[in-house]
Amino acid sequence: MIDSSGRTILYTRGCEQIEHSKSDYVIGKHISEAYELDDETSVLLKVLKSGITTKNHHTSYITSQGKRADIITNTYPIFDNGKIIAAVSVNRDITKVGELTNKIIKLQKDLYSDQQKRHKHANGTIFSFDDIIGESDTIKQTIDIAKKFAQGFSSVFIQGETGTGKELFAQSIHNYSSRAKGPFVAVNCAAIPESLLEGILFGTRKGSFTGAEDKRGLFEEAHEGTLFLDEINSMSMLLQTKLLRVLQSKTVRRLGGNKEIQVNPRIISATNVDPIESIAKNNLRNDLYYRLAVTTLVIPPLRERLNDIPVL
Repeated sequence: MIDSSGRTILYTRGCEQIEHSKSDYVIGKHISEAYELDDETSVLLKVLKSGITTKNHHTSYITSQGKRADIITNTYPIFDNGKIIAAVSVNRDITKVGELTNKIIKLQKDLYSDQQKRHKHANGTIFSFDDIIGESDTIKQTIDIAKKFAQGFSSVFIQGETGTGKELFAQSIHNYSSRAKGPFVAVNCAAIPESLLEGILFGTRKGSFTGAEDKRGLFEEAHEGTLFLDEINSMSMLLQTKLLRVLQSKTVRRLGGNKEIQVNPRIISATNVDPIESIAKNNLRNDLYYRLAVTTLVIPPLRERLNDIPVL
């Protein structure tokens, strides 16, 4: 926290841990004296001047100990009788996120490469519609609908309970479509922390934060193919907003970059819960859902097609 003159008046133990410093060194100093920051680069000074709250701002800076730190910060002005008397910043350390993001992106690429070697399809998939087993009218109708969707160009939204075969259908739709020769890239949004998922989806630019390298994200990897976003309702609302912008503009900006990169994957998304219920609970953006659910495929659970049990 800084006062109206820009001097540090509060420095928590959490800040000490992030910056490997002591409060005695920072307290009482102007923020530009304690850090390599000025009116243009310090979020605290900007908020102190403008009186406007900033949220989820990514900042890289050199600490008082000469080390680089990367944080996500929410910064708030403090008023007394309508006058700004201080500004306070609540920070979340993401210094290690860059290294983890790079590792996960590399693992995704290694996995895709390994899948291409092991899978029967050159695009890295295992399944086609021929692999979907069932004799019931219900599953046959679902396959027929999925084939019609596959031959179109719109996004497909798959709704089905856990274990109903959502990725099986997603791969089958890809392999039945005009994009079959392109890559099929899948990610489970619930399996990756939000702090890592953004870099994995959109890519990273070298130097944007500690350990960051120039890495293509999954949108770029899936260019002219299909990107399967499973459990889309588990994605944070902030990331959903960024995803919506990418879908609208068909461009992606890597984390820390300023260049817009053209991307053209077909999006297949899925959820294991009722999307309308997710919207009501603020787990899914209404506008994003209607962008993704141009066509909707509902996969019936096995209890609704009991006569398929003998052939399974």
